[in-house]
Amino acid sequence: MVEAYTFAHASAKELKIIMKEKIKKNNDQTTRKEKMKITFRKLVIKNFKGIEELEVNYDASVTNILGANHTGKTTTADAIMWVLFGKNSEGQTKFGISPKDKENNVIPNLENVVELTMAADDHVYALRKVRKGVTNKQDVLTGSTVECFINDRRLTLTDYQEEIKAICPENLFKAITSPQYFNSLTADQQRTLLVKMVGET
Repeated sequence: MVEAYTFAHASAKELKIIMKEKIKKNNDQTTRKEKMKITFRKLVIKNFKGIEELEVNYDASVTNILGANHTGKTTTADAIMWVLFGKNSEGQTKFGISPKDKENNVIPNLENVVELTMAADDHVYALRKVRKGVTNKQDVLTGSTVECFINDRRLTLTDYQEEIKAICPENLFKAITSPQYFNSLTADQQRTLLVKMVGET
Protein backbone atom coordinates (compact mmCIF):
# COMPACT_ATOMS: atom_id res chain seq x y z
CA MET A 1 0.00 0.00 0.00
CA VAL A 2 1.35 3.43 -0.93
CA GLU A 3 0.81 5.85 1.91
CA ALA A 4 -1.24 9.04 1.53
CA TYR A 5 1.92 11.04 2.28
CA THR A 6 3.35 9.85 -1.03
CA PHE A 7 0.32 11.08 -2.95
CA ALA A 8 0.35 14.46 -1.29
CA HIS A 9 4.03 15.16 -1.86
CA ALA A 10 4.82 13.29 -5.08
CA SER A 11 5.64 15.29 -8.18
CA ALA A 12 3.54 14.82 -11.31
CA LYS A 13 6.25 12.55 -12.79
CA GLU A 14 6.50 10.49 -9.59
CA LEU A 15 2.71 10.26 -9.46
CA LYS A 16 2.58 8.79 -12.97
CA ILE A 17 5.20 6.20 -11.95
CA ILE A 18 3.20 5.27 -8.85
CA MET A 19 0.03 4.88 -10.90
CA LYS A 20 1.78 2.79 -13.55
CA GLU A 21 3.20 0.48 -10.87
CA LYS A 22 -0.23 0.08 -9.28
CA ILE A 23 -1.88 -0.58 -12.65
CA LYS A 24 0.74 -3.19 -13.52
CA LYS A 25 0.25 -4.91 -10.17
CA ASN A 26 -3.52 -4.90 -10.61
CA ASN A 27 -3.19 -6.32 -14.11
CA ASP A 28 -1.37 -9.32 -12.61
CA GLN A 29 -4.29 -10.06 -10.30
CA THR A 30 -7.26 -12.15 -11.37
CA THR A 31 -9.64 -9.68 -9.74
CA ARG A 32 -8.25 -6.67 -11.58
CA LYS A 33 -10.62 -4.00 -12.88
CA GLU A 34 -10.67 -3.25 -16.60
CA LYS A 35 -9.50 0.26 -17.47
CA MET A 36 -11.95 2.46 -19.33
CA LYS A 37 -10.93 4.55 -22.32
CA ILE A 38 -12.92 7.72 -22.95
CA THR A 39 -12.54 9.76 -26.14
CA PHE A 40 -14.39 12.73 -27.61
CA ARG A 41 -15.55 12.47 -31.22
CA LYS A 42 -17.60 15.56 -31.98
CA LEU A 43 -18.69 18.78 -30.28
CA VAL A 44 -21.43 21.11 -31.53
CA ILE A 45 -22.14 24.46 -29.86
CA LYS A 46 -24.98 26.84 -30.74
CA ASN A 47 -25.77 30.17 -29.06
CA PHE A 48 -23.59 29.45 -26.05
CA LYS A 49 -22.00 32.54 -24.48
CA GLY A 50 -20.00 34.23 -27.26
CA ILE A 51 -20.22 31.34 -29.74
CA GLU A 52 -23.02 31.55 -32.28
CA GLU A 53 -22.20 28.21 -33.90
CA LEU A 54 -19.19 25.92 -33.75
CA GLU A 55 -18.47 22.31 -34.70
CA VAL A 56 -15.33 20.47 -33.59
CA ASN A 57 -14.48 17.03 -34.95
CA TYR A 58 -11.89 15.49 -32.66
CA ASP A 59 -8.85 13.73 -34.06
CA ALA A 60 -8.20 10.15 -33.04
CA SER A 61 -5.00 11.21 -31.27
CA VAL A 62 -4.79 14.88 -30.26
CA THR A 63 -6.96 17.88 -31.09
CA ASN A 64 -5.58 21.34 -30.36
CA ILE A 65 -7.97 24.27 -29.96
CA LEU A 66 -5.92 27.41 -30.57
CA GLY A 67 -6.75 31.10 -30.85
CA ALA A 68 -6.14 34.60 -29.58
CA ASN A 69 -7.70 35.89 -26.37
CA HIS A 70 -11.51 36.20 -26.38
CA THR A 71 -11.96 33.95 -29.41
CA GLY A 72 -13.82 31.12 -27.67
CA LYS A 73 -11.26 28.72 -26.18
CA THR A 74 -12.62 29.05 -22.64
CA THR A 75 -16.19 29.02 -23.92
CA THR A 76 -15.49 25.70 -25.65
CA ALA A 77 -14.24 24.25 -22.35
CA ASP A 78 -17.27 25.71 -20.56
CA ALA A 79 -19.60 24.06 -23.08
CA ILE A 80 -18.01 20.64 -22.52
CA MET A 81 -18.27 20.98 -18.75
CA TRP A 82 -21.86 22.22 -19.01
CA VAL A 83 -23.13 19.38 -21.19
CA LEU A 84 -21.41 16.88 -18.91
CA PHE A 85 -21.80 18.32 -15.41
CA GLY A 86 -23.89 21.49 -15.60
CA LYS A 87 -20.93 23.72 -14.66
CA ASN A 88 -18.39 25.93 -16.36
CA SER A 89 -14.67 25.20 -16.47
CA GLU A 90 -14.23 26.96 -13.10
CA GLY A 91 -16.81 24.72 -11.42
CA GLN A 92 -19.57 27.33 -11.23
CA THR A 93 -23.18 26.21 -11.74
CA LYS A 94 -24.43 29.77 -12.28
CA PHE A 95 -22.70 31.60 -15.10
CA GLY A 96 -23.70 33.59 -18.15
CA ILE A 97 -24.70 31.17 -20.90
CA SER A 98 -26.95 33.45 -22.93
CA PRO A 99 -25.29 35.34 -25.82
CA LYS A 100 -25.28 39.14 -25.63
CA ASP A 101 -25.45 41.87 -28.27
CA LYS A 102 -22.93 44.67 -28.76
CA GLU A 103 -24.64 46.69 -26.02
CA ASN A 104 -24.15 43.76 -23.60
CA ASN A 105 -27.85 42.93 -23.52
CA VAL A 106 -29.01 39.31 -23.53
CA ILE A 107 -30.32 38.32 -26.96
CA PRO A 108 -33.86 36.98 -26.38
CA ASN A 109 -35.51 33.85 -27.76
CA LEU A 110 -32.34 31.89 -28.43
CA GLU A 111 -31.91 28.22 -27.54
CA ASN A 112 -28.53 27.40 -26.04
CA VAL A 113 -27.46 24.01 -27.41
CA VAL A 114 -24.42 21.82 -26.73
CA GLU A 115 -23.98 18.37 -28.24
CA LEU A 116 -21.07 16.09 -27.38
CA THR A 117 -20.46 12.70 -28.96
CA MET A 118 -18.07 10.60 -26.91
CA ALA A 119 -16.97 6.99 -26.72
CA ALA A 120 -16.41 5.00 -23.54
CA ASP A 121 -14.74 1.74 -24.51
CA ASP A 122 -17.07 0.15 -27.09
CA HIS A 123 -20.05 2.37 -26.28
CA VAL A 124 -20.84 5.64 -28.05
CA TYR A 125 -22.88 8.30 -26.30
CA ALA A 126 -24.49 11.30 -28.00
CA LEU A 127 -25.11 13.85 -25.26
CA ARG A 128 -27.31 16.87 -25.84
CA LYS A 129 -28.47 19.72 -23.65
CA VAL A 130 -30.87 22.45 -24.71
CA ARG A 131 -31.55 25.49 -22.54
CA LYS A 132 -34.71 27.46 -23.35
CA GLY A 133 -35.90 30.74 -21.94
CA VAL A 134 -39.29 30.99 -20.23
CA THR A 135 -41.33 34.17 -20.68
CA ASN A 136 -44.54 35.48 -19.13
CA LYS A 137 -47.60 36.88 -20.93
CA GLN A 138 -45.79 40.18 -21.36
CA ASP A 139 -42.97 38.33 -23.16
CA VAL A 140 -40.59 39.10 -20.31
CA LEU A 141 -37.94 36.50 -19.59
CA THR A 142 -38.65 34.94 -16.19
CA GLY A 143 -36.38 31.88 -16.17
CA SER A 144 -35.23 28.93 -18.20
CA THR A 145 -35.63 25.19 -18.65
CA VAL A 146 -33.03 22.58 -19.63
CA GLU A 147 -33.80 19.52 -21.76
CA CYS A 148 -31.36 16.60 -21.59
CA PHE A 149 -30.83 13.77 -24.05
CA ILE A 150 -28.56 10.74 -24.30
CA ASN A 151 -28.67 8.92 -27.64
CA ASP A 152 -31.94 10.77 -28.41
CA ARG A 153 -33.54 9.56 -25.16
CA ARG A 154 -35.00 12.48 -23.26
CA LEU A 155 -34.20 12.29 -19.57
CA THR A 156 -34.93 14.31 -16.48
CA LEU A 157 -31.97 16.35 -15.30
CA THR A 158 -31.54 14.03 -12.31
CA ASP A 159 -31.52 10.87 -14.45
CA TYR A 160 -29.19 12.53 -16.95
CA GLN A 161 -26.72 13.43 -14.21
CA GLU A 162 -26.81 9.89 -12.85
CA GLU A 163 -26.06 8.39 -16.27
CA ILE A 164 -23.20 10.83 -16.85
CA LYS A 165 -21.80 9.94 -13.44
CA ALA A 166 -21.84 6.25 -14.40
CA ILE A 167 -20.05 6.99 -17.68
CA CYS A 168 -17.43 9.37 -16.30
CA PRO A 169 -17.47 10.74 -12.71
CA GLU A 170 -16.75 14.46 -12.50
CA ASN A 171 -13.72 14.16 -10.21
CA LEU A 172 -12.14 11.58 -12.50
CA PHE A 173 -12.76 13.77 -15.56
CA LYS A 174 -11.17 16.76 -13.84
CA ALA A 175 -8.18 14.69 -12.72
CA ILE A 176 -7.32 13.67 -16.26
CA THR A 177 -8.06 17.03 -17.92
CA SER A 178 -6.86 19.64 -15.41
CA PRO A 179 -3.20 19.68 -14.27
CA GLN A 180 -4.14 21.74 -11.20
CA TYR A 181 -7.05 19.62 -9.99
CA PHE A 182 -5.19 16.72 -8.36
CA ASN A 183 -2.87 18.96 -6.37
CA SER A 184 -5.86 20.93 -5.06
CA LEU A 185 -7.19 17.81 -3.27
CA THR A 186 -6.36 16.73 0.27
CA ALA A 187 -4.18 13.65 0.76
CA ASP A 188 -7.24 11.52 1.57
CA GLN A 189 -9.08 12.78 -1.50
CA GLN A 190 -6.05 12.06 -3.67
CA ARG A 191 -5.82 8.52 -2.38
CA THR A 192 -9.56 7.90 -2.87
CA LEU A 193 -9.35 9.13 -6.44
CA LEU A 194 -6.29 7.03 -7.26
CA VAL A 195 -7.92 3.91 -5.82
CA LYS A 196 -10.96 4.59 -7.99
CA MET A 197 -8.72 4.95 -11.05
CA VAL A 198 -6.40 1.97 -10.57
CA GLY A 199 -7.95 -0.16 -7.85
CA GLU A 200 -7.05 -1.13 -4.28
CA THR A 201 -3.99 -3.21 -3.48
